[in-house]
Amino acid sequence: MKKFSTAAVALTMFGTMLPSVFAAAFVPTVPPSNGFIQTEDPEWSSAHQTSISDLAGHRQYHRDAVSILTQWYAINASDRGTMFYNFARRIMLQERNLMHRLYHMGLTIEDTLPTSTSNSSFSSSFSSSVSSSVRSSSSSSSSMTSSSSSSSSSFGRDTVHPSLVSTSPSAQMSNVPLNSVISVTFSETMKGSTVTETTFVVTSNGNRIGGRVTSNGSTATFIPNNGFMPNTMYTMTIMTGASDLAGNTIGREYTSSFTTGQNVSNTNQSSVTLGAASTFAVLAGSTVTNTGPTSVSGDLGVSAGTAVTGFAPGVVSNGNIHSADTLAGQAQSALTIAYNDLAGRSTAPVSVAGNLGGMTLAPGLYKSTSGIEISSGDLTFDAKGDANAVFIIQIASTLNVSAGRQVRLIDGAKAANIYWQVGTSANLGSSSIFKGTILADQSISLQTSASVEGRLLARIGAVTMQSNTIVVPAN
Repeated sequence: MKKFSTAAVALTMFGTMLPSVFAAAFVPTVPPSNGFIQTEDPEWSSAHQTSISDLAGHRQYHRDAVSILTQWYAINASDRGTMFYNFARRIMLQERNLMHRLYHMGLTIEDTLPTSTSNSSFSSSFSSSVSSSVRSSSSSSSSMTSSSSSSSSSFGRDTVHPSLVSTSPSAQMSNVPLNSVISVTFSETMKGSTVTETTFVVTSNGNRIGGRVTSNGSTATFIPNNGFMPNTMYTMTIMTGASDLAGNTIGREYTSSFTTGQNVSNTNQSSVTLGAASTFAVLAGSTVTNTGPTSVSGDLGVSAGTAVTGFAPGVVSNGNIHSADTLAGQAQSALTIAYNDLAGRSTAPVSVAGNLGGMTLAPGLYKSTSGIEISSGDLTFDAKGDANAVFIIQIASTLNVSAGRQVRLIDGAKAANIYWQVGTSANLGSSSIFKGTILADQSISLQTSASVEGRLLARIGAVTMQSNTIVVPAN
């Protein structure tokens, strides 16, 4: 015979006492709209007689409830009609209805109890014991119990507010390098669409600093559009609109301040050795294809493939065409070495993601675990007066530059010192202006009238051109 712990009895009492108290807090404004309106369960319907501000979260709440209810019936199907089944079902529905009212009020069970030690212990015991005694009628329900026990509310809904665990630079830190980025770590995975420039704000002397925010799991990064000014205090604020995957916002605003120094960080990257590939403006693994009056200044080659088409009308100057000859083979070998060197760089990487348009990057290593695009504005590289400054951009998948967008160089930055390591393929849009050497694992495509001061080096696939201009950069 199956037995219940005292928590089940406590729930019966708790569930019958509280609804009358909560009912007064509900103002009938929204007609019921859910899958639980049944004559046998009017409590579930009546809880909907209130305004709902979090519609998305409420729909997810119901989807979770449907899943849990379906699992409960399936797990206990063999006991249907028994006293155990009828009693357990009543307890389960009372718990669900109580939690539903709490949800609409934005509360958890803990919010309804006195804050004494004994009652806190009861609350914790109540929340976990109900899950184990009511839902766990057999070992097959253990996964559902675990899901429910991890949260203060029912049906697996997380009601715990996330918090800020750490910041970098740390609070009150001084002499922060000018090319730093601000990163924060939350106590749990956050919903990326809520951690943006709106909720991750950086100010100085009351003025908001423009920048780009990227979010990945429990971390978020702010990269200033124009770097930081020397000897300046900056304040980072995480607003309460930032939320976790369940829709729980952070409990309060978090602020942290730091002061910059006069220099960039001392983690400058060393240059990349291109070897035999350094003289090539275009190098492909399979084919080189061109349409229109493309101009290539430097060597053009292919290996291990042999096909080079479209020259003429394309023209190669200050170099030669190498189709699967010794030099092309040596250049491909050197390309592989350089590609692996770039992919393996790991000193002080700055995480970036998505669209880099409108940003200004200081010298250093930038790493994306997905694709990169330059679409919402131009991308600027700022050498900070160092003519030897090196910029390395590691991209796990694709590089896409929108039509008409540009890569700009300021304060001593050189195209010869910019390296794009592309995990798959790159595409440069029509009339775009690009700077730097692309080392792509697969292919590189240029749309009409795109121009490059740099190199197009593809390890495996093709390089495709359409009335373009490619010039090997000066050192």
